[in-house]
Amino acid sequence: MQQTPEPVVVRSIPLGDIHVLPNPRRRIGDLAELTASIKQHGVQQPVLVRQGKTGFELVYGQRRFLATRAAALPDIPALVRDLTDAEVLEHQLVENGQREDVHPLEEAEAYEALRAKHGYSVDDIAAKVAKSRGYVLHRLKLCDLVPAAREAFYADKFTAQVAYYLARIPNPELQAEALKEVLKPTWNEQPRSTAEVLRFIQENFMLLLGNAQFDRKDASLVPPAGACGPCPKRTGNAPELFGDVSKKDVCIDPGCFKAKVSAAWTRTAESALERGHDVLTEAESAKLFPHGGQLAGDAGFVDLDARCFEDPKGRTWRQLLAKAPVPKTVAKDSFDKQHELVTKEAAKAALGNLGHSFPTRSASARIATGGESEKQRKAQMALKGAIVRAALADIAEKAAKVKPDAEFWKLLAFGFLQGSWHDVITDVIRRRGLQEKGKRPEEALEKLLPTLGEPQLRGLIVELVVGRGAFWQHATHYGETFTRACKVFGVDLKKVEAQVKRATADELKAA
Repeated sequence: MQQTPEPVVVRSIPLGDIHVLPNPRRRIGDLAELTASIKQHGVQQPVLVRQGKTGFELVYGQRRFLATRAAALPDIPALVRDLTDAEVLEHQLVENGQREDVHPLEEAEAYEALRAKHGYSVDDIAAKVAKSRGYVLHRLKLCDLVPAAREAFYADKFTAQVAYYLARIPNPELQAEALKEVLKPTWNEQPRSTAEVLRFIQENFMLLLGNAQFDRKDASLVPPAGACGPCPKRTGNAPELFGDVSKKDVCIDPGCFKAKVSAAWTRTAESALERGHDVLTEAESAKLFPHGGQLAGDAGFVDLDARCFEDPKGRTWRQLLAKAPVPKTVAKDSFDKQHELVTKEAAKAALGNLGHSFPTRSASARIATGGESEKQRKAQMALKGAIVRAALADIAEKAAKVKPDAEFWKLLAFGFLQGSWHDVITDVIRRRGLQEKGKRPEEALEKLLPTLGEPQLRGLIVELVVGRGAFWQHATHYGETFTRACKVFGVDLKKVEAQVKRATADELKAA
């Protein structure tokens, strides 16, 4: 049986009989123009009210109500309907949604009220306000902004998209820290762009779980956090909120990540001590790993997971010493990576006891092994050289007959990557916004190569080649390769100079 629609009743109600209900819309704006219009023409569109315990309650039309009062009119036309609290909020949302000046955070708080107070699901809200599920989820996420971020957002110090990026940082303290950086003006006193904010947050508050120095499946490592796989703070588990993040295995809670790193190190240290191994302090470890994850050459230790360069088979020290009960020392580098070390003396003694004997690059060791081993080493090197030259000749002959394709350009790009300067590669990665905390730029570029098509690979190769011969801080002129590339590709170097100088004038002046 079809329900009879509720009759529309428009009444003229005295302003004094109307009580204003809370409304998601907090900012009313200037009423002068509307007040003048109402004085001249009256209220053209009725407000909506419901019957209250005493008088009427205003559901929507607050600007019209206030302007009517400012115009000194005694009453206002109103639709009178019987509405529940949830229906009141629905009407307010629909009405506000038709206006362009409603603040996104006001909208978000209204959605949250429907969900928290009235039990609406995300899909229910989306249907009521005629928006997509993703839109509603993005708005609801704004409710996670810390108070200082809300205040700045209401003050229009950044856009809704920037607010959304901030709201995705779950740790309030870290979000407040990111907010301070976002609010810092750029060198030309302009707000940071949305792209800059996103890059900053991804580099400083998002961590690749693939780089984690702990077992991501271990739910007991930090019990309140559980395992990383099903965690809601993993981007892959919230695709509607992290569509802009290409990688799915990213942690958005650095605090939790750090806690797991610390817990894993504690376990390793305790286990090592129980087995009679040494555990180095953070200060002691820093001396052994002065350059991130690379063991210093004069450290007096070998890293069990490092390759033994003297071994013709290229085995690691762990493989070589697998059957030797050598005393181990446990340390971690500045990237929180754990290392098992063995003193060089102990490693050398163990190799001798195991019967390992192979030429070494050390001059003193070559003398100790006698002339025959040195002759064998030279013969092996000569043989290897002959093999390489023959293979390169075949490669050059076949390359001349092959039409360049994506694999061809990948090979060249990888070769230029291996031969280019660290500063050039760092600049390539920075320009693309691919920096990863704790990872070398070379690693990031190696991961990028397989994802590029043939045109992008050609561009990258030129970038690596030209970058190596370009102007850098320590030179007083542009490199010949760089200037030639500008001519080949039609880049007006003087025009670029002028543009950059204008853009950085204040910064250069300060310097």
